[in-house]
Amino acid sequence: MNTENFPHDNFTGYGMSPASDVVELRKALEAGYGDSPTTQTGGGALRVESLEASLKILSFRDRHIQFWKDVPKTAAASTVEEYARLSEYGGQERFGFIAEGELPEESTATYDRQAALVKYIGDTRVVSHPMTLVRAIPGDVRARENANAIMRILRTMEWGLFFGNSKLGLAGAEFVEFDGLQQLCGLTENKWCKPVTERDIRDYSQRIQDEGYGIPTHWFAHPKVVEEYAKEYIPAYHMPMPTQSGAYKVGFNIGEIVTGNGTVLPRPSLFLKKTPSPPTGASSTKSPEAAATVVGVSGAGSGVWANVYATGVSVLYRATIANAYGESAITQSGAVALTAGELTKDITVTVTNPGAFTNAPKFINLYRQDTVGGVVVRDYGLISRTAITTAAGGGTTAIVDSGTVVPQTYETYIGELTPEVIEFKQLLDMVSMDLAVISPAYRWMVLLYGVLVVYAPNKWMRVINIEI
Repeated sequence: MNTENFPHDNFTGYGMSPASDVVELRKALEAGYGDSPTTQTGGGALRVESLEASLKILSFRDRHIQFWKDVPKTAAASTVEEYARLSEYGGQERFGFIAEGELPEESTATYDRQAALVKYIGDTRVVSHPMTLVRAIPGDVRARENANAIMRILRTMEWGLFFGNSKLGLAGAEFVEFDGLQQLCGLTENKWCKPVTERDIRDYSQRIQDEGYGIPTHWFAHPKVVEEYAKEYIPAYHMPMPTQSGAYKVGFNIGEIVTGNGTVLPRPSLFLKKTPSPPTGASSTKSPEAAATVVGVSGAGSGVWANVYATGVSVLYRATIANAYGESAITQSGAVALTAGELTKDITVTVTNPGAFTNAPKFINLYRQDTVGGVVVRDYGLISRTAITTAAGGGTTAIVDSGTVVPQTYETYIGELTPEVIEFKQLLDMVSMDLAVISPAYRWMVLLYGVLVVYAPNKWMRVINIEI
């Protein structure tokens, strides 16, 4: 799938944190002495004054972590996990009969040996010593920060299991992420800006059986995608049920989808959002410098724009240069117009480096906006992450956009979630590790090491360009 990768929500895991999270060690919570509740920040905002003695969590909760909970987990024995994949049993099923007493023909199964590199996810927390002594709203502030670090790592993990890409290092070298399902799925379907229907789930299940001998068990999708699927049944399910209080209960939730190839469990995941929008500025002080220019030019004929547009389309690109810490400010391209007769053409987007980099670049995030008849029909959305070709000043990286990925759409994953098909190999369970005390503050890391492995890629399918 090469460049057709798009992460979600401007993710901040794998060391990619916004500038506000990376300002030296100012992440430390300090008790402080602020006397105005409206101006207090950091730890001072948690000291008990006239505030309600409870801490309200405004971010995601653990129930939003779906894939990580369900994926089988086993211990890794090394930082390099080697495994063999069986892609063919050997011979054709139509030619296995033999005559009486005849020696059967030899056949050989097809294996390929793979290696997955264990990757590391972590978070550092700091709490000042005075903060541990005052009576804070969440109780034990260190325990609360430990829980917050765990939740951030789980968010990192959940995102990585879907969208991680291990080949985003300079010129395609190994990167800090492991490969997620986006890279590991053997099958792909394209909805071309339509919702997922009952017929689709049955067709996907059948294709996984036909091409991978798989029995899909789980379907991971954004809650809106699952809800749109459920709405197909609204005309048939108008059955209010009485409750003990004498009122009536209406509505329904789809917990299982029965197909001819087994039962599939829907798993709504908030991490499968629409393709993200470009940032408003550099997301970290450690981000690379912005690209000098971004230029799109239509060329050879292998584009698939006609699957979405009939009368032609004009597109604009925005590119950022990124590394493990964040992405640069955007660089804008000029418009590239494709008439109705040019919808089979590719567009080659050339991103030119600045004169020099202070922070090492790794890859390019490319965003696209689609306009038809002067009206924006799909605003900027991330359509690819591509390893940068060179870090030289003024060097260029060419990215080919054939229109396969449509901005501002969803993607989902369906497949067989069993240990024989997919596992997360853990070298280290989630642990807390104290750091040296060099000031009146407690510093510690929360760490998790592992890598996702898919033994049978054709038993998993990626479905892209879903629109509601």
